[in-house]
Amino acid sequence: CSCSETLVSSDEQARQKIKARQNKIFLKLSIVLSGFGKLGILPLWTLHTQPKYNMSHSIVIFQTALKEQPNKSEARKGLGYILAKLGKLDPAAEYLNQSLAINPDPKPVTEKVTENDAISPYSMTTTTRTTLGNIMLKQNNPFEAIASFQRELELRHYLAAAHDGLGWAYLKLNRLTESRTAFKAAVKYQPLNNLSHKGLREVKQRIANKNMGISTPSQQEESILKTEPAKLIRTDFVE
Repeated sequence: CSCSETLVSSDEQARQKIKARQNKIFLKLSIVLSGFGKLGILPLWTLHTQPKYNMSHSIVIFQTALKEQPNKSEARKGLGYILAKLGKLDPAAEYLNQSLAINPDPKPVTEKVTENDAISPYSMTTTTRTTLGNIMLKQNNPFEAIASFQRELELRHYLAAAHDGLGWAYLKLNRLTESRTAFKAAVKYQPLNNLSHKGLREVKQRIANKNMGISTPSQQEESILKTEPAKLIRTDFVE
């Protein structure tokens, strides 16, 4: 019995050594790539999309990268993105704010969206600020969310994710005209985002109800804002 336990223990130690070696290889590769100035820690971003890796493992990789390159913003951004998708909003916001403090304009991220949130699969560009704005919305801070989305639109006026976020933030405040304008822009720049279409239908219905003197239940608004986020299939950097 002790022999079999020893074998199992040896196998586990061997697996751990292999995993640690793989982590070092990925980290060294990311550092080499960052030396070329464009891709940064791209390999680390794509780790959690591979079958053998999960988000918890990706967190460890990003944390290791952060220790190796503490002055870089991308590892903090990566931690913020992953923690946000895991629903850990407070630490996610902290890492995203740290990323912005180091670099006021981190590289955008491309996400592949499918299933109910997409009319058909499409690529969605998000940024540190749009992710932070969505966190603020979930934390019931629509004014701060609006500021984050508006700042992003000053940099990228065409960014559908920022227009979509503005639409939901204005809708939460019942600023219907501004919400409608934002959702229309979101649909213009990304017509396949089902959530933007849903938001536009909702705001139009509220405007119609208002014109007819019909009040809209606040519960309906809250249910929309709790919609599950788009499913992330793959994440990469884009210029």
